[in-house]
Amino acid sequence: MAARREPRREPRFRQWKAFVKWRALIAYLRGDRSWGEIARSGFDK
Repeated sequence: MAARREPRREPRFRQWKAFVKWRALIAYLRGDRSWGEIARSGFDK
């Protein structure tokens, strides 16, 4: 007989991930495209 697997105990992490995804989607649809942009200033000098 196969051993029963216990359910994963990460519900808070999953909820947090879903919250972050929805928040990012809403921001993107509102026109916020600033995420992911990195200001590079090291080689400008």
